[in-house]
Amino acid sequence: MRSPTCKTLLVLFVAIALSAAACTSPDDPEQHPDVEATVLALLPTVTPTATPNLDATVEAGIAATVAALPTVPPRPSPTAAPQPIPTSAPTPAPTPMPAPTAVPAPTPRPVIVVVTPTPIRTPVATPTPTPLPTPVRSFGPMDIQLAHNPGNGTLEYFSTGVSVADAVITARFVNPYDAEDHPFSFGIFIRVPEDPGGRAFACLIHSNGWVPGIASYEFVEVGLSSGLPPIGTDVGNRGPANALERQEEVPLMRQGEGEINEIEVRVVGRRLSLVINNWVVGEASPIFITGAGDVAVATGAYEDTEQAGAVTEVLDFTVRPAEAHISSVPGV
Repeated sequence: MRSPTCKTLLVLFVAIALSAAACTSPDDPEQHPDVEATVLALLPTVTPTATPNLDATVEAGIAATVAALPTVPPRPSPTAAPQPIPTSAPTPAPTPMPAPTAVPAPTPRPVIVVVTPTPIRTPVATPTPTPLPTPVRSFGPMDIQLAHNPGNGTLEYFSTGVSVADAVITARFVNPYDAEDHPFSFGIFIRVPEDPGGRAFACLIHSNGWVPGIASYEFVEVGLSSGLPPIGTDVGNRGPANALERQEEVPLMRQGEGEINEIEVRVVGRRLSLVINNWVVGEASPIFITGAGDVAVATGAYEDTEQAGAVTEVLDFTVRPAEAHISSVPGV
């Protein structure tokens, strides 16, 4: 059973409800009795019973009272917009970060250094004098073949190309045929000038000179291309002429076909000597041709001392400076 406090509270609640209804009703207040009296009158007379159900009675009375009250339309309350139910947003899967791309280091730009060259003073070229060629003073030894040409009116010769004044010239002449069958001649020219019209000094040998069967020689100042008349003829351009002395058993001059006669000419300054087969046979001094010149060997120096088809061989033709020669020739 409820306590009197609960009943009091209930009556108070009903009174407040009726008061609120009276205040809101547009009717005259005189038409409503005292709220408390009304409430009390409406309350049923409680007859004490044995353990009455107070709660059910109060609730039934309240329901009857509420039902008897005039209906007051409720004030519309603003309808609140339905709030969306928050839903939990799905947790986005983490997007994998791309691997960092290596940024290439910038290529350094080449540094171009412009260097202005210092002008170089060009030296004035000093003209170099052209050196004169050194004169050739030696030749050989060399073997030469001099072909006969009896119809050309001159001798056949070979020049060495040296330029020498003092020299020792040696050569071995092979007889082209027997001197008894046909005479032959040969010799050595020295100090031959470059001018073909100039005169040279010659040592010439004739196989059959002034005396039949006896060889003769002579020293001659003559042009290299000049042919001479037979030995012993006075033409006004010859130097001293001497006949070779005849030997009792063997002639000094070898005259057979294929035999060899060794000839040497030594010239120093204005003096010249002729050596045949290792014997000095004659000298000439003074020599008036003194300048340096070429050296040559010749055949057919005299008229009628060549034969068609014949060849005079010259072996070991050599030219050496005079100061380099040491003579061992007997009779010098």
